[in-house]
Amino acid sequence: MDSEQVLGVIPNITRKKGFFGQEAFNLVVTKKRLIFAQLTTAMIKDAADKAAKQAKEEGKGLLGQMFVTATSGFSLFRKYFSMMPEDILHENPSNFDVDLRAVKLARVERKMTDYEQNKDIVVLTIQIESRANLKFNMENPDVASAKETLTSVLGNRVR
Repeated sequence: MDSEQVLGVIPNITRKKGFFGQEAFNLVVTKKRLIFAQLTTAMIKDAADKAAKQAKEEGKGLLGQMFVTATSGFSLFRKYFSMMPEDILHENPSNFDVDLRAVKLARVERKMTDYEQNKDIVVLTIQIESRANLKFNMENPDVASAKETLTSVLGNRVR
């Protein structure tokens, strides 16, 4: 049997939820589907607690503990490389997947500059047959890597 494996992860993408809210996801790419794994506050807190405990056990001072705690959420996506896609999908009830055959187009593009924070806004748009487009903003984007990851499974449907 041909087992499904994680080929790549596009971390920390966000989409609007409600008027002021937003929700964060890690986009897990396999050769069969895209899995949107929600990044919850509880997951970030748990990662921060574990990082602080480990830093303390390693003898790091207060400043070192604060640094690893503050940055621990940015590396949560790495765990998906060692998980089975079905386990990722069922990790959280808000997680969902999209079969690659249903994806008409994926676009990764810079939309505008946020002058207040002096950074480009990068938008990932995924057009899906028989569904509304999925639109996400990418924080601290590696546009080339995101395009490469998507192109590896979607080919010329990536722009």
